[in-house]
Amino acid sequence: MDICSLSLLVNMSKALLLTIVIEITVLFLMKEKNKKIYLASIIINIFTNISLNLIIPIIPANYYDIIVLGLEIVVVIIEFFLYLLLFKNPKQAIKISFFCNFFSYVLGLIFMSFIY
Repeated sequence: MDICSLSLLVNMSKALLLTIVIEITVLFLMKEKNKKIYLASIIINIFTNISLNLIIPIIPANYYDIIVLGLEIVVVIIEFFLYLLLFKNPKQAIKISFFCNFFSYVLGLIFMSFIY
């Protein structure tokens, strides 16, 4: 593994860990009692966060903000459907998907500036 690949792996791991910590905290603050949702959040984020972070480095700089925002919306939609499949409650699924992703995006922007 070359240094560039290792650096990408480390950065993606930091982003994933930060996202999981933030989203688990949001679920806790939302007083989510179903322990399965915490586990589902971790598993879902492993796929959506890694996918998103593999795409981000190839986004052209002049379109970066709008494309990342669009991709974040796509992630909210994907996660909504995954939560809906698991828990059959559309209101709960959209609430969890929206708030977890909103806070992980906003707080991620703040915290990542200190991590990198």
